[in-house]
Amino acid sequence: MKQRILLASMILSFCVSCKKDVNNNALSSTTPLYALITGDSSLSVYNAAVQKSGDSKLFTGTDSITVLIPTNAAFLSQGITLSTISAMSQGQADSLVRYHFLNAPAHLVTGSYNSFNSLLGPAVYGFGNTDGSNNYFNGANAVLQSLAGSNATVYKLSEPLTVPAASAQQLLAADSALSYFAEALKVTGFSLAPASGWSTVLAPDNNAFIAAGYPTLASIDSANVNTLTSLLQYHVIAGQYFSNTFSGMLTVSSEEGGSINITASNNSVEFTGTGNTNPALVTGADRIAGTNIIVQKINEVLLP
Repeated sequence: MKQRILLASMILSFCVSCKKDVNNNALSSTTPLYALITGDSSLSVYNAAVQKSGDSKLFTGTDSITVLIPTNAAFLSQGITLSTISAMSQGQADSLVRYHFLNAPAHLVTGSYNSFNSLLGPAVYGFGNTDGSNNYFNGANAVLQSLAGSNATVYKLSEPLTVPAASAQQLLAADSALSYFAEALKVTGFSLAPASGWSTVLAPDNNAFIAAGYPTLASIDSANVNTLTSLLQYHVIAGQYFSNTFSGMLTVSSEEGGSINITASNNSVEFTGTGNTNPALVTGADRIAGTNIIVQKINEVLLP
């Protein structure tokens, strides 16, 4: 099952001070969109974030916008409750709301991801069909919500979206469970940033490194640099792979040159290296770093 870092802490990694507002030409507190947010009991956590942020005005206009709304169940799957929202600062709640708000219709293209600018600034990536089936944003399943009498388009999300980190270094520094992986990058000087296009990184957590024979950070520091570099390269895949895009794939080539086996079913993904007995499970999915890196946290070191 995909898991993400606690939303309150991840928002701290990208919180902008300047606000961008939509063109609210005709304001009404009774628009279908605002009525949905305030009246649907399954969206009460999101509504709490809207009220906390002071962004209610965004939802009372008549513009053609797209709003991505995590349900209460989506928030709860990540341990986020009304109390979590209450404990946020206004700025944190504002970042949450604005990253899920697109100031234009999201015209999805069948079978591929396309970028859409969020009101926060960083892009959101959408995948799916215009008929509302098989839709995803940043790897989170999205269900088109009918909203009669409105120019707005609403998708209910299975998970809240993680605000992108400014860089891979920032993302890793914010997650203490990836300190061994960060140390390996430091020791080798290996960069996760692709020369062009996108990279998808399968990042083993600390326990995975310990189980693979690196019991301490010092053991990573003393490891053979060439061996460690090859190991890191084996965990990098050229291309943009959110969780759902692995569906139907059996193998994928790594930057090291070897192949990685894939098992994808029921919205879960497992990876197995050529030298592995146990598959690696995704424990933190679809986290964006910068503008062209996706990090999938896994619980095993993949062996070529």
